[in-house]
Amino acid sequence: MLQRAEQVLRMAVRGWLLFPVLPGEKQPLVRDWPNQATVDQSRIQVWLTKFADCNWGVVTGPASGIFVLDVDGELDSDHSANLKTKVIHFRKR
Repeated sequence: MLQRAEQVLRMAVRGWLLFPVLPGEKQPLVRDWPNQATVDQSRIQVWLTKFADCNWGVVTGPASGIFVLDVDGELDSDHSANLKTKVIHFRKR
């Protein structure tokens, strides 16, 4: 299994703009995170040392080309069933 630092650096190699996030939360640990997010391995190494137990955020949207669909609710809820139906309908087009 890859070590945490290796996993984070591999994400950066993929071109994912990364920034450290408070463990168990969604709060960035750096100011101006949309502009501080980076693929720069030296900066990420500094953050890996400074924020050793952090989670990692990835910039999404037009700046990164990464699209995220966040679906809340129980796996078998009406909402997830409705979404699944729509995805299947979309694939048939």
